[in-house]
Amino acid sequence: MESQTTPLGFIKYRIKVSDTDCGGRVFFPSYVRLLNEAILHMFRVRGVTLHGTFSLTYIDGKPLEGHFVVGEYSCRIEAPSQYDDVVIIEVWIKKIGEHSITFEGQMIDTQARKKLASGWITYVYVHNDKSKKIPVELIERIKATPKSSEDYF
Repeated sequence: MESQTTPLGFIKYRIKVSDTDCGGRVFFPSYVRLLNEAILHMFRVRGVTLHGTFSLTYIDGKPLEGHFVVGEYSCRIEAPSQYDDVVIIEVWIKKIGEHSITFEGQMIDTQARKKLASGWITYVYVHNDKSKKIPVELIERIKATPKSSEDYF
């Protein structure tokens, strides 16, 4: 499956002091962390959760054999963002492979309505430290309509 641009999910987030550098701008790793949080939130509202040790993935409380690890990521900062900005981070599927899924996303300033950053993260599905085929039920759930409508983080 190739790229779609309709968001599968999003989070609304107010930039905190801990997200910024000494100049008050959002510190570059915070962009990737927030993109990752938006993806995890998109999982959560579809009934997909990760065990606290990240050793198992669950669908509606049922454990699957395997879990996702980050294989690769990229982020491009397109405009500065700073403390107390309210942003929306949208995510969608770029590509589904046999053993990995790549998600794309963007961060938008809610007041100025401009794109602040864009990026992607590839998750690899693994079991016992080896890549494994992603279960069909997991792919179907990720592509499904959310089970709840939380829009906050």
